[in-house]
Amino acid sequence: MSQTFRILATCEDPTAVVVVRQALGQAGHTVRTLDTGSDLVGPAGEYRPDLILVDVALLREEAFAASRALKSQESTAGIPVIFLTANPRPEFVVEAFSAGGSDYIAKPFTTQELLARVDLHGRLYRAEQALAQRTHELQELSAKLTNLSGRDPLTNLLNRRAMDEMVMQQHDRFDRYGRPYSILKIDVDHFRAYNGSCGQQTGDECLCRVADAVVS
Repeated sequence: MSQTFRILATCEDPTAVVVVRQALGQAGHTVRTLDTGSDLVGPAGEYRPDLILVDVALLREEAFAASRALKSQESTAGIPVIFLTANPRPEFVVEAFSAGGSDYIAKPFTTQELLARVDLHGRLYRAEQALAQRTHELQELSAKLTNLSGRDPLTNLLNRRAMDEMVMQQHDRFDRYGRPYSILKIDVDHFRAYNGSCGQQTGDECLCRVADAVVS
């Protein structure tokens, strides 16, 4: 199933503007065009495209500088950049990729080639975004599980395993940096008798109140 993408395009050549907008628009893509490639970071951050097309005619250095600026910003670094050029000489190709380009299309180009490359890089970008989001969710879940595995389910205080690890960490810091640490051991007087006479639920509530008092 074909996907549609948000595309930001900078075109120096008026003919290229018409061709690009018409071809991509008919394929269902949403296209926003700019007059020059000198400033892409602002529009890309605002528009949040899936792909950026940069037409390179006379303003070659400006186009490459704009691409480098995109790649230097965390919010736009992953957006694929495709250069359009009428002069795809080896030195141009090397410089285009060095500037952060993902691909290039030689002019004149066919509509089929334009759409194929847009579809390829758009899909790759979407897949990378989905993978990054999934990885972030798994990392958050892992952190929550790690935290839960080290907590007592009743009081939410550190359990014995987590406490032992924490003591080892604190003692290591003491050995390295001379930072003092303290261990608090609390015995609840007459708790066994209280728990036996008032019931386990009431005893559990008592332990939770003691834990809250210690934490606060």
